[in-house]
Amino acid sequence: MSIEKLSLISIVGPVEQYDDAISDIVIGSDIHLENALNVLEGNKALKPFEDENPYIGNLEKLRNIIATHNLCEDFSNENTLSYNIDSTEALIKKIKTEKRALSDEINELREKKAHNDEIIEQLKPLLEINVNLEDILSFKFTAVRFGKLPKASYAKLEEYLQELEAFFFKGSENKDYVWGVYFTPRTLAEKVDRIFSSLYFERTIISNEASGTPKDAIFKLEMENDVVMSKIENAEKSLNDIYEKNKADIFGIYKLLSEKETIYKYRKYGAFAKNSFYIIGWANKKTIAAIDEKVKRHKDISLVIEEAKDVSNYITPPTLLKNNALFKPFEFFVKMYGLPSYNEIDPTPLVALSYILMFGIMFGDLGQGAILALGGFLIYKFKKIDLAAIISLAGVSSMVFGFIFGSVFGYEDVINLPFTVHPMENIMPVLLATIGLGCVIITIAMLYNIANGIKTKKYGKVFFEQNGLAGLVFYWAVIIGILLLFVKGINAFTIVYNTIFLVIPLIMVFAKEPLTRFLSKKRPYLTGTKGEFILENFFELFEIILSFVTNTVSFVRVGAFALNHVGMMGVVFVFSKMASGGASMVVVILGNMLVMGLEGLIVGIQVLRLEFYEIFSRFFEGNGREFRSIEKNNA
Repeated sequence: MSIEKLSLISIVGPVEQYDDAISDIVIGSDIHLENALNVLEGNKALKPFEDENPYIGNLEKLRNIIATHNLCEDFSNENTLSYNIDSTEALIKKIKTEKRALSDEINELREKKAHNDEIIEQLKPLLEINVNLEDILSFKFTAVRFGKLPKASYAKLEEYLQELEAFFFKGSENKDYVWGVYFTPRTLAEKVDRIFSSLYFERTIISNEASGTPKDAIFKLEMENDVVMSKIENAEKSLNDIYEKNKADIFGIYKLLSEKETIYKYRKYGAFAKNSFYIIGWANKKTIAAIDEKVKRHKDISLVIEEAKDVSNYITPPTLLKNNALFKPFEFFVKMYGLPSYNEIDPTPLVALSYILMFGIMFGDLGQGAILALGGFLIYKFKKIDLAAIISLAGVSSMVFGFIFGSVFGYEDVINLPFTVHPMENIMPVLLATIGLGCVIITIAMLYNIANGIKTKKYGKVFFEQNGLAGLVFYWAVIIGILLLFVKGINAFTIVYNTIFLVIPLIMVFAKEPLTRFLSKKRPYLTGTKGEFILENFFELFEIILSFVTNTVSFVRVGAFALNHVGMMGVVFVFSKMASGGASMVVVILGNMLVMGLEGLIVGIQVLRLEFYEIFSRFFEGNGREFRSIEKNNA
């Protein structure tokens, strides 16, 4: 329940061993790296590692291959020692060569099938002719032409055929072409060929691939096409499997390049001078011990450790919050406001306890609290959402105060024990009790501020601020005086009491600037004119006194919401009485759901408002920077 104590470590060694130091020592360690040039800016000999990362291009190629082809890593091959940086280009070249060969083979096979299909289309008109194609093609006096022509030309063909000594056998057709064959005397072949050419007839030369009768030739070509298609399917499968076949090499090289790229990206943190490199970062005691063991394995690399207080004049440590499982989810709220600086007190425990307490009072209901507790717990268990853990703890607090208030799902008469306090029957005590709670919480916040001032050696903050000792004395002098007056009937506000406990503290707050500069031995004690100082600080003092009142009274909303909860459930029961039969219970159930959702949200926001504006504003600056672990960022 504090801020982790950190030390500044420097890893130093020969510049040629920089990558080894990053790989073997830094990566995997819970260390926050700093830019070595910034930390050692006084050393003019230091230079950054400016080399361009050589691994990004090839790594991106492999990423695209893995993503495009949905490759899944085979974890049985974890060895990367058999690969080197040049393996990437060799692998990609090998894959491209195999792809090109298979693609060429597929294209050739598809061309062969298309050629066979075209021959088959030319032969279909001759299916009824029981004559060998060799005989048809070897006619001495008759020319035979196979081919296709556009449908529009086929529509005109009949007119031309009436004047020609030729006849045309139509075969198959599609939406664009008609296939067929025409016969004409060889003496007229040249003339007829010209006319068919003018009709855009595209001739197909039937080679000796087609033999036997047209029916036999078609059967042989179709059988050959089946073999071609089988070869195409096998080649396409080999093409699709080419990446799967080389998967082990792809992931082996990818893993190697990823490791090298990760090492390389940490060069931006390092620096070198002459023959030595410098890596600087923050780590806790446990991590330093682990790093020291790693460093000992490298005889030329050394580790230098410096305490945070010894280097605070030129570098500020990052903040690493350290809280137990109960308080840790509330770091979420702290980080919403800002991180405490390294020398501040971690406000997380105060936030956790005050939030849980105030939420429980404002939303005190045993039944509804149980649902919040259970629901939040289940969400946190399976989703690990910090807000769900907060809701669960707040629900437990609601159960406790629901038991005290005697409220179960809005029913106020279920629990009646000697210690039961029904808010509506004790309105004034509830409101006064929450104001008293506010006084205690504000006091704790002021004590936090004083402690922070002591830790950071800002003694003006300790003694003279409105949230320092002067403000604390004034605040409690007023509270004690009012309590004595109204409870005991004793008027403590005498001249001596007022002078010592009210006037002097206010004067100290009024003069905090010159008094602080006096303690710090800084001159001049006033940075402006006396008139500006008096006018500015007079109105500031007036605002401070007013803020003590408003901040304290602001906590009355805690009690008001406790009353509001009872009131809202009262409205639900009024509506349930207006409903008849089973509808009455339905109204109660729906009403409880509505109140839990609506009021739970409002109460959560209101408690957070009290945390930020009435508590945090008194002591928490939130100027810290987060500890960023190399181990977590590289996970």
